[in-house]
Amino acid sequence: MHELKKNTTLIKIPVRFVKQWSFEYQSWFRLTTQSFITSYEDLLISYKSLAFKRIEERLYDYIIHSKELCNNKLLISHKALANELGTTREFISRLLKQMEDEGLLKLHFKMIELIKS
Repeated sequence: MHELKKNTTLIKIPVRFVKQWSFEYQSWFRLTTQSFITSYEDLLISYKSLAFKRIEERLYDYIIHSKELCNNKLLISHKALANELGTTREFISRLLKQMEDEGLLKLHFKMIELIKS
């Protein structure tokens, strides 16, 4: 799968300032608290998906919510999808073929095209 390159600036803030700013600046406190809450919610959603969703649902969710999905097309190999979902390429290929037979998507070489979303 291709990676998007973005310019990023990394700022290291000593822990003593983070703690001090949390008391002094309400906006800093809200930012750090909301960042933690968002990260924790993402973790819970991931855990819930892994623990309770069938692999077929996880695969379809991965495809339709992929950040790389563009014009209903996702450039990815079956092997890369299998690695992302922690299963085998053969199993993913079988599931994708079933989804294609159901009319949910169309398979191309290293590309998946969504029919319904």
